[in-house]
Amino acid sequence: MNLTFEAFIKLHYGSQDNMDSALNLGSKTVNRWYNHDPRKFLYHMPEVVTQTKVAPSTFLQMINQREYDIRLVRHGHGGDKGNEKGVSDTAQLPVAEGQKK
Repeated sequence: MNLTFEAFIKLHYGSQDNMDSALNLGSKTVNRWYNHDPRKFLYHMPEVVTQTKVAPSTFLQMINQREYDIRLVRHGHGGDKGNEKGVSDTAQLPVAEGQKK
């Protein structure tokens, strides 16, 4: 099952605020990390994996995809400046081992 990180949070925690509480984070920390620095979730990967029973590789893929999505928004979605897929070359992240291109 391929979930976006947003759907994962809703499915397993119900809301970003509930995830804040489950991970003993400050108010709106999950929101801030989700929107600006998803890699910070990796510090809490052991707790998330234990709480949700998701495979670590799946969690990492969701974080990588979220980071990629943020880069697309920050650097534009490509258009005329992008490659043949309409994606800016500077916004592409390396594909993790085992992840589909």
